[in-house]
Amino acid sequence: MKQKTRACVAYVAGNLFEKRNGGRIYDYAVSKYFDMTGTVEPDEIKIYDYSRSCGVAGKRKGDGYELYEFGSGEYITLTMKGDGFEGYDYEMAEYFSGTIEAGQITLYDNQHEDYFNYRL
Repeated sequence: MKQKTRACVAYVAGNLFEKRNGGRIYDYAVSKYFDMTGTVEPDEIKIYDYSRSCGVAGKRKGDGYELYEFGSGEYITLTMKGDGFEGYDYEMAEYFSGTIEAGQITLYDNQHEDYFNYRL
């Protein structure tokens, strides 16, 4: 998964879990904030990522979400599970998963076989 896509997925998952619409996310791997705007609601997600100059949008589908990533033109699936999440990045054809606790998000990227940490 690309670094900025990971940050976007962490932002969506974290905001769904925390039931809020935050304005940015901190990526510890690059020591940088990424500003985003839009809505993250239980049935629909529409956000704009200023760092990539593109949006991500999607709706609830069954137990999860099917998100369209306008930058790549590919889909990302995301399913919330308790205090975590899992999904699939169609652009890179790889799975990912993560956990959330008090605004801290840890995402495991199967492609890079590594953990990445974020803060809302």
